[in-house]
Amino acid sequence: MIDAVLEKRYDVQYCLYLLALHRLLSSRLPDYDIDRHLGGALYVFLRGTRAPSRGVHAERPSRELIEGLDALFRDAEEAAA
Repeated sequence: MIDAVLEKRYDVQYCLYLLALHRLLSSRLPDYDIDRHLGGALYVFLRGTRAPSRGVHAERPSRELIEGLDALFRDAEEAAA
């Protein structure tokens, strides 16, 4: 499954989705804590009922990665303003 995740770049996709969720939660929850409130990503592979490639792929990117992406995009947004 990890091969499919990397080949299709689902890793980039789930990091961007988690960044969006991180920003939403940090704006809505006064006591927001990334380690407590932000879980991870699950990809469910259903390629036939008996296929060996079916299953669930779970990832939880590090706090440093999500905060780094947040800073990167925030800096880009400020530069564009």
